[in-house]
Amino acid sequence: MSDRLTKLKEKLKKYEQEHLLMYYEKMGEDEKQDLLNKIEAIDFDLMQNLYKHAKNPIDLENAVIEPAEYVEKAKLTIAERNMYEQKGIEAIKKGKYAVVTMAGRTGNKAWS
Repeated sequence: MSDRLTKLKEKLKKYEQEHLLMYYEKMGEDEKQDLLNKIEAIDFDLMQNLYKHAKNPIDLENAVIEPAEYVEKAKLTIAERNMYEQKGIEAIKKGKYAVVTMAGRTGNKAWS
């Protein structure tokens, strides 16, 4: 067994994720290397921390709720749409997010 595989098995055991290597022996060499690369790329400390905090109640006491700017998508140019998309991607990369709730009329027809 390679030193790399031994270290990864120890790491997986620490985080109770040994099942990730369940089919390792049945894989071809390229698949094995790909799997090991993917496992090495996982930040298990971060995942464990996120899971732990996901169970905690959210403190909404200091949450800021404010109206969103109104933008009619149909009236935007392609360049403007791309700019807003980039702004959104950058915000997500910085760990920022927002929740937007929208409501509107669908007409006067009764649905059955």
